[in-house]
Order: sequence, then C-alpha cells, then structure tokens
Amino acid sequence: QIMHPDFNQTETDWQYAEFFKGLKSLYELSNEEIYLNEIFSYGRFYSWSPAADALNADRLAIIPVWTWLYSIYQLPEILTNSQWILNIHVSRNYKYATNVKYMNNPYNKEWWSWSDALYSAAPSFVQMWSQTKNYSYLEYADEQWWKTSDYLYSKKDSLFYKDDRFFPENSKDNKKIFLSTSNGRVLSALAEILSIIPKDFHNRLQYEFQFKEMAAKLLSLQNKNGLWNLV
Repeated sequence: QIMHPDFNQTETDWQYAEFFKGLKSLYELSNEEIYLNEIFSYGRFYSWSPAADALNADRLAIIPVWTWLYSIYQLPEILTNSQWILNIHVSRNYKYATNVKYMNNPYNKEWWSWSDALYSAAPSFVQMWSQTKNYSYLEYADEQWWKTSDYLYSKKDSLFYKDDRFFPENSKDNKKIFLSTSNGRVLSALAEILSIIPKDFHNRLQYEFQFKEMAAKLLSLQNKNGLWNLV
C-alpha cells in the first residue's frame, strides 16, 4: 500500500484512517522510520485536514493518528484543523439536541447513530484531550458514547446493533443480527479509550465493564480460525 497506494475513496476518510492506524502500531512495534515518515508525509500532504462533511463521525477517524504525531513532533499545525472541527462538535447544544436514531432521521450522520461511529469519533476527542488537556473534548466523548450505547447496546447479548435498522431484523434462522465488524470496532475503541482516560475518571469503571462484557461475549462466539461470525 505504501509503494502502490490505491486511493479510491476520499483520501482522509475512515478507510485510510484504519490503514494509518495500522502503520502507527507497526512503527511502535518495529521502530522503523519508514512507517513514521509515511504517516507524517501523508498528513502534511493533506494539510492535516480531515475530509469534508466534518459532522459525520467517519471523517474524524484520522484525527487520533495526527494527535499521536503531534505528541512526537509538537508542531501546532498538526492539530489546528482537527481542533477546529472538533470544536464545532463540542460547541453545539449536544447535551439536549443529540438524536442517535438512524431511521427516519435526516440528521443521523451528524450524531453517533451507528455503532461504528464510536470507533471513528470517540478516540478522536479522547486523544485530543490527552494532548490539549481541554476537558470539553473528554466530556463530549463520554456524553455521546453513553447516549449511543444506551440506544444500540443490547445488555442481554453484550453486543452492539449496527444501528436501529437492525432492531426488528432477524437472520434466516430467526436470530438477531449483530455485525462482527461493528462490534470489533467498538471493542477496539474501548481499548483505546481505556489506555488514555485517567484512572479516576468518573465513568472509567463503566467503560471497563463494557469492555470485559463484550470481550467475554466475543470470545464465546469465536471460531477455531480466530474469527467471530455473528450474523
């Protein structure tokens, strides 16, 4: 992918954010400069700007990669555009205006109305808090996480629905439908959040409980090949 990049989507959207998150982890494991340089060059080429339509959670997925780079280089321009976008989210009347319903909601992409949005968006705010210590970012992530969780998380099943379109749906063998990709992403986001938020954060135990609950459920569903096929 580095030698022959294939960009058939918006270059800073979530698809490539996942790739660069992988490069970040690879650099941390290998300490090979080629991966760090690739991430830096990519961000600089796109002026450290997430994709347009910035209220959509998927457009925020690249921000944790750039906040991580900022922790290394300490260049203000790395954070400027990302902070501007996150500030738009935070400045809205989100405590009262949030609507996480997906069906028949013309503004569904402006809120975390699908569970993958927790993976794309929540770490962006938590990581930005870790670099700036602006508590409003952490407060926003926490508030929005639990609104979406309260709506889409099935406590009976310890799994997230993709969105409310799946509430009434059943598979051919008359079982509920939970998407493996969505739940894997939520679990990944929980791991990232727990690695950052303070030990004394007021909702930390709640995040820990959800992480353990989901991990145990996914382990019980895992096949011998290491995959979990939930549908």
